[in-house]
Amino acid sequence: MKTKGARSHNYDSRRRGILDAATRCFGRSGFHATSMKEICDEAAMSPGALYRYFAAKDDIIIEMVSAERHEWEALLLTVPADASAIDLVDAVAQRLEAEEPEVDLMDGAPVMLLEVLAEASRNPRVRPVVVASYHVMTAHLAERIRSDAAAGRISASIDPDAVATFIIAAFDGLLARSAVDSAVQPDAIPALLRDLARSLLQPAATPSPRRKGGRP
Repeated sequence: MKTKGARSHNYDSRRRGILDAATRCFGRSGFHATSMKEICDEAAMSPGALYRYFAAKDDIIIEMVSAERHEWEALLLTVPADASAIDLVDAVAQRLEAEEPEVDLMDGAPVMLLEVLAEASRNPRVRPVVVASYHVMTAHLAERIRSDAAAGRISASIDPDAVATFIIAAFDGLLARSAVDSAVQPDAIPALLRDLARSLLQPAATPSPRRKGGRP
């Protein structure tokens, strides 16, 4: 007899298999052109079995977005609480550059990002899940920027939320462009992300020493 833990592991494993199969199908044909039958064939399971895990394609893409959010959150939580915003960006860049990461966050990401954003723009079920994911990631980075400014490591005039939003939007923009433009290679994006963060999060300027008499 299977234990409850074994049944749960098997259930999670089958769901993961369906998501992987759906990702391959969406990458080849797009979200709307992919049928549930194609996903069944790719996952090597019957329609009846697949519908026990996901009632519709919407549910599959929502689960994809949620799973990716949890992966990113898990990564961000590995960065020490006292690390700077640039340290956080650097940790993300290192993770993206890893040759054999446990979870490949860039595998198929450019095409899937386009599919997810397109679906979120018109599907009221998908949109709030995508927006919530962005808000979580932005909040993590903005909090580090806020701490850096409070500690005097960067300029206090920086708007943490605006800068965090810009960095994350730039990452997505580069990733999306790499899906259609070979001039932008996914492998180059981590380094570009580092450069962007460093250019925006410059150390606070040190006041110039003043000569006697009040003149610089």
